[in-house]
Amino acid sequence: MFDDPVKKKNKRKIRKKGLTPAKDFMEISGYALTEKEVLVYMKRLQQLSYYETTFLYRSSHLLLEGQSVYKFIIYCYMPGKKKAG
Repeated sequence: MFDDPVKKKNKRKIRKKGLTPAKDFMEISGYALTEKEVLVYMKRLQQLSYYETTFLYRSSHLLLEGQSVYKFIIYCYMPGKKKAG
């Protein structure tokens, strides 16, 4: 009826093993003069086989030293590790 608390924690960890682990990712941020340049850059990243998924996380329009620019953040997720068969 009563279990050792250490064993209980181990049982919980075993149950949680069915969850998928978080993937490694790379955050790329920068500035571009136009929205089109941001999209072209993102499309080039999507064509690389290094990344499984690439998407635009945030883009904002601002003035930087009197110049109109677009600040962007792109996330690139690495492919998951393949299990040995």
